[in-house]
Amino acid sequence: MNYRNRKTKMLVCGCLLMLLLGSIFSWSVFKKPLQEAFGWDDSELSWPFTICMICFTLGNIIAARAGKKYPLRVVVWASGLIAFAGLFMASRV
Repeated sequence: MNYRNRKTKMLVCGCLLMLLLGSIFSWSVFKKPLQEAFGWDDSELSWPFTICMICFTLGNIIAARAGKKYPLRVVVWASGLIAFAGLFMASRV
């Protein structure tokens, strides 16, 4: 693979990664409909976001340390698979 193709591939992957990292903030879109449908208050609806942010932060710390030990490609793939597994399991609840 030549240098230009590699740079383009890295740019696209980086943009997709940043897009996915920002998806956590889509919670605000779901908050209001859940309040209306189930009558939950703000304190009840803050728990899922809080737990998600804690896991997100801890996951980034672990990934940063793993990035020093393993190739970055392995860390990104493992993170993606773990995120997919978490979302899949959450969809089954």
